[in-house]
Amino acid sequence: MTNLTTIDLEKFTAVGDARPHLTAPWRAGGKLYATNGQSMVEIDDDGRQAVDASKDHPDCGSLFGMRTHGEFFTLPELAPKVPCKVCRGKGWCYSETCDDCDGKGEFMHGTFEYECKRCDGEGHFYFASAPEGEPESRCPACRGLGEEINSHNPGATTTLGNLTFATRLLRMLLPLPGIKVACCDGAPPYASLWFEFDGGRGLVMAIRK
Repeated sequence: MTNLTTIDLEKFTAVGDARPHLTAPWRAGGKLYATNGQSMVEIDDDGRQAVDASKDHPDCGSLFGMRTHGEFFTLPELAPKVPCKVCRGKGWCYSETCDDCDGKGEFMHGTFEYECKRCDGEGHFYFASAPEGEPESRCPACRGLGEEINSHNPGATTTLGNLTFATRLLRMLLPLPGIKVACCDGAPPYASLWFEFDGGRGLVMAIRK
């Protein structure tokens, strides 16, 4: 029996997203779900920490049911990743709030709003390593994946059948036990990659042309 606790659902959650309900796994109908808006995963509820489903969470069970897939195949060898410059490929970093804008990335002067020059509008400064005793968080620059998010990098996309996917999203699937994939061809938003593994299933959205 697969030990589901070894499956890292946090990898599939969103980082720095305006939709806070996507930043943590949730439970519904005896299942656990996670999504970053581009991929989603479902496993049996193993009792790990997760929030209860709310009206804001997507109905992933129905989304799975809206798609039919072709034959399963093995993922091809993927291009090497280009490590994130902020976290140096770790997926985790340390952040400090910009004192000039109090973390807002902008400030008001009179009746005008200006972007903070010190932090380039980020509101925070990010470092690959944290001072001793300080906590790290998932890197917002790479969304916790440890690699550059740049569609112009060599190997940033991978074509499978008639569909093209962000390679970084496909790389998330490699550690899953018994992973196998199949294309769900069709018009967006149904064009996707269906994947199954020991203990769960999921989808990766194709890149819209």
